[in-house]
Amino acid sequence: GKGRHAEDWRTDQDGRYLWSLDHGRVLAAVGGTLAIFGPDLKIERQWALPGPLALVRVSPSRNLIVAAVIKERHTPEEHRRLMEFMGPGKDQAAEDYDLTVLDGHLNVIGTRPLHAHPDVPAVLDTGILVADPQARSLWKIQEILWSGKQHMIVEERSPCPLRVNALPTNLILLAGCSADAGHPWYKIVRPDGKTLLKGNTSPNGWLAGAEALAARKVFAIGIVEATRPVDFDDGMYAWEFQKLAVSVYNSANGRRLYATGPLKGTPDRQSFALSQDGDQLAILNGEEISIYKTEAASPAAHAHLTSR
Repeated sequence: GKGRHAEDWRTDQDGRYLWSLDHGRVLAAVGGTLAIFGPDLKIERQWALPGPLALVRVSPSRNLIVAAVIKERHTPEEHRRLMEFMGPGKDQAAEDYDLTVLDGHLNVIGTRPLHAHPDVPAVLDTGILVADPQARSLWKIQEILWSGKQHMIVEERSPCPLRVNALPTNLILLAGCSADAGHPWYKIVRPDGKTLLKGNTSPNGWLAGAEALAARKVFAIGIVEATRPVDFDDGMYAWEFQKLAVSVYNSANGRRLYATGPLKGTPDRQSFALSQDGDQLAILNGEEISIYKTEAASPAAHAHLTSR
């Protein structure tokens, strides 16, 4: 339970700044670079960003990294005048972007210019996932293969924005809400569109995130609970979500192997993680990390908390 190494840095953008890679490595946005930290938190590789970072997506195998970088269309003075003209509370001025694909060691594979904000909710090893809204709250989830061809995966109905993530086991996580926007739901599907797991939360619940281990064929889902029903129209504050429950599942058949009760958690960031062997679950609560023994990857896997 003792800390082995620590590394501190300041982030210069909102949103996520840390992503898991393979073999105990992590990818981090550090200043004007993307950096890979090894198991001892020593920097192994760096990629100097050619502009402000707009998004990062990592493929399920952790061997591909997709990064979008902003290319300013305007001079600083033009940008200032444009924002003054648009007024407070308006969207940022339109910019150009470079969408770059890198390998797991930050070597550039290819770059494509874009003239609108990239809509890349997630990537698979074989291509980019897109979620296209249709009429009557219908969403079409498709994969754009690296060859440029499109592959239809599944259609789902959700009046609130559909959340799409890819897990290291090459599974796709979807999260939306019911027709009356009163009951959030979540679903795990395979790239062929077949459902592995689906569930609903209470009106106060929402899917906080998911974590998966390809080698051990297990994944974990965290559900947070707010002090009031989730408001998809006006939004919620992070502090309103005060409880977290995490369940671990078998990625081959969707069977639940382990579950915690509602715990006091930290839902405004990635607040839980599985160990490399899947037998331990770490949950972040404020400045403390609690470790739970799941034994989910052991032959005698069971579904109750064994130690803390």
